[in-house]
Amino acid sequence: MIFNIRLNPKSSKTSIDGVWISPEGEKYIKISVNTPPIDGKANKSLIEFLSKHLKIAKTNIKIVKGEHDRNKSVEIYGYDEVVKEFLKENDSNNN
Repeated sequence: MIFNIRLNPKSSKTSIDGVWISPEGEKYIKISVNTPPIDGKANKSLIEFLSKHLKIAKTNIKIVKGEHDRNKSVEIYGYDEVVKEFLKENDSNNN
């Protein structure tokens, strides 16, 4: 399953910060990480955070779009129900 994330690198803490709607109307889960966007460190932190938060292996998580952008599309393999629940929780907490 693929979903959108808006990454805020170099933050004071790593956390989920709600939902952001792009000017084009696309919905993004906002996530902050405390690592800088240098040499892929922020992307690595994002994958580690999602892995721990969703309790799935890092090898099942891939950034498929936006490797060098704050707006990313992330694919998680084999855990559709877990991802659907994650998206539902974050959507309902922020609308």
